Amino acid sequence: MVFYNEDTKREEGPVFLKINPLSIVVSGMLVVSFATTLPACSHAAETATVSNFANPDVLEGHDGLPPSPLSPYRYGPPAITLDDMGNALEEHAATLSFFDGRYYMYAEKWACGKVVTSGKVNAATVAHSGGQCGLAAYSSSDLMHWHPESISNPAGVEGNPSKPHVLWSAPLQKYVLWFKAGSNFAPTGGLYYALADSPKGPWTQAHVAQGDHLGHDFDIALAPDGSAWIASDPFSGQYDPHSKGKPLWDVWVQKLRPDLTGTSDVPGTQKQVMKAADFEALGFFEHDGRWYLTGGPTCGNCAVPISYVSAKMPTGDWMNEQDESGDALRTGTVIAPDGCTGQNKGAMVLPSSGGPIVMTAVWGYRTNPHSRVANGHVVHGDNSQALSSTYWFPLSFDGQKHIRPLACQAQVRIPLAGMAGAVSVPSTKQADCRIRTQTVLEQDWGNAGPKGHSFAVPVFQKVDDGLLATSGGTALDGALDLEARFTDGTVIHRAFGADQVAWSPDSIRFSVPGEGVKTLSRLTFSTQATNGCYGVLAQPAVGHGRYSTLSSGEVHLAPQAEMVVLSR
Repeated sequence: MVFYNEDTKREEGPVFLKINPLSIVVSGMLVVSFATTLPACSHAAETATVSNFANPDVLEGHDGLPPSPLSPYRYGPPAITLDDMGNALEEHAATLSFFDGRYYMYAEKWACGKVVTSGKVNAATVAHSGGQCGLAAYSSSDLMHWHPESISNPAGVEGNPSKPHVLWSAPLQKYVLWFKAGSNFAPTGGLYYALADSPKGPWTQAHVAQGDHLGHDFDIALAPDGSAWIASDPFSGQYDPHSKGKPLWDVWVQKLRPDLTGTSDVPGTQKQVMKAADFEALGFFEHDGRWYLTGGPTCGNCAVPISYVSAKMPTGDWMNEQDESGDALRTGTVIAPDGCTGQNKGAMVLPSSGGPIVMTAVWGYRTNPHSRVANGHVVHGDNSQALSSTYWFPLSFDGQKHIRPLACQAQVRIPLAGMAGAVSVPSTKQADCRIRTQTVLEQDWGNAGPKGHSFAVPVFQKVDDGLLATSGGTALDGALDLEARFTDGTVIHRAFGADQVAWSPDSIRFSVPGEGVKTLSRLTFSTQATNGCYGVLAQPAVGHGRYSTLSSGEVHLAPQAEMVVLSR
């Protein structure tokens, strides 16, 4: 994606990838969920169940995060995943890789308070983070349960790294991290690489990837012969005459050199696919002897159609289903008219016991009623995308090797590379940002609440879009107050300052006095902040508790919801 108003200068987001005969790289980001209060349903997994949308919506639309009326949640609110530490899985511009029998996910980490204001990227400096978090790495055996491995910020780049891809370089015997940094409008030199001995990092100082046309969005695909190819869409130098300030892109496909640190200089290994086209946010892959590029119109943090073009070989004649090619090729064949309420962000090929499967990654940006609008369409989404999600959809093909239209499923099942052992399918979680000056949010379990000696609750903060310019920054101006009541009469009060609360759901923790185990009866959150909301996560209720808000003396119940609370 790109912010295309006139003062746009930068774009941020990361990508990682590895290449070897046993590795298949995934572009995008998974949306799965951490098991908390779930009924026992362990089984030996051959498939992963991944949640894209919270459908049914257990909050029935009352979550304090209304979308723009021009961009409604047609399939449900974005689902949110927790890692095994009780923090949100950061899935912004993410990619998946499969190395040595384990899945790895790499993504931008925005929990430190990254926001977008008037097309410029800013980061809040807060005590617990220092602003920009960097690139996050996670690992998993089953695509549903994730462990955080590292956070990194490769040195030697202009701006923050984004859109990571990680590959394995056999000649170097190193993992190679490709990412984007700096201006969206450089004709080349906007893509970098760094090296590591492990897929977890740490990464060396970054170097500019060598070659032409290396800028803006990109994706990397593997050929059947093991070679790697890169698709990119650097700025063409032209703007759409019908849309002020909207840039047009040149789309290129090029072969990478064997060590994967730049493009090949062998003649005949590059191809210009489109010239000055309204086509960005690329996905790139090979399937069943044919090559595909997915993408869509330029848009800043908002939903747009997803389309594709294809060719028999990377340097062949690319075309859409209308057989437009060459200079006439300016757009693809649409496979998702509403983008499944997101924007294309990459393609993935995953190994499975039945052979490779192809999925597309869609970044589900959030919007709000104050989102910028032009010509009746949202052209820039919510200023904070820390709560955004990536949706995964399997691709299918007809007998002519055309991609069939996407089905925007709330949940998808992904065949795994092998048996994952005994696993449970996590519950679907969604954000609820209704803790405000005049609104209290509460979960009452009676005598059947979580038991433990310490507890963790994933919470987040969000400054209202309309107040960002006047509130003095991206942090709330009041603390998050917690009251915990236990069945034995014990009451605990805690106040968590804004510098202790992340912008995506991260767990705050509290313990009971002494070493004994206690049972939670009621958990109440409130705040005196005046410039935004604090939030928690809700999931489908499995007990007989009551989830509610109290606002101006009125109680609003969500009978199908339960607050996510972790205990030990």
